[in-house]
Amino acid sequence: MQKVVNNSDKALAEETLPLAVALMEAHPQEAKAYAVYADLLYHSGQRQAARKAYENTIELDESVYTVWEQLLYILQEERDFAALKKTSETALELFPNQTHIYLMNGLALHELDLKEEAVEILQEALLVAGNNIFMQQENTDLLGQNSR
Repeated sequence: MQKVVNNSDKALAEETLPLAVALMEAHPQEAKAYAVYADLLYHSGQRQAARKAYENTIELDESVYTVWEQLLYILQEERDFAALKKTSETALELFPNQTHIYLMNGLALHELDLKEEAVEILQEALLVAGNNIFMQQENTDLLGQNSR
């Protein structure tokens, strides 16, 4: 898996998919098996299928932040801002200390033309970001867009 990610090896991701399917069949209640499958789908360019696989992973185990993060990235890439809003709101309940989720929620609100709500959530994100300069800058940029 690491080789697929590090090298953006789409062909290897596609070749490895049958192994991930076998892993899911052998361990149908194991969220990690679905997460591996979702990652391989994503890296093989099958974003819609990866989205569904990440959603299945979350149904089995909602406690893994990186799975939520990947799902949020896909929703952003697909520009499905209604789903991004809903999913990021759920993720915020589980991971209230993850600044990136606030950013994704703020982006969704901004794109859905809910500017006041976007400003509120992005101001919360600044508080959560603390000394994280990168996250502060990301928040400030998005806040600036919402104040226009």
